[in-house]
Amino acid sequence: MSDEQQFWDMTDSFLEKANELSDGADVGRVAEALLYAAARFNTYLVASSCEDRNDFKADRESSEMILREQFEKMLTVNLDDYVENFKIYTRD
Repeated sequence: MSDEQQFWDMTDSFLEKANELSDGADVGRVAEALLYAAARFNTYLVASSCEDRNDFKADRESSEMILREQFEKMLTVNLDDYVENFKIYTRD
């Protein structure tokens, strides 16, 4: 399996779980939990790549900027996709 296919498979798994959770909970709350989990996991990735606490503190600002930029790009791509495919995705 290619890295790209693995990426899309993992993405689909996360979305399936979010959709499953949305059946019994407020979708806004599910979105908050998913966003929090992504932030927590990315923080762990940054911390685990650092030698120590001081290294982590020194990397914090650049890590925040990189993660914000990545999220903004992904959000823009998805918003653009929904603009183009709104009727398909929402059945409206």
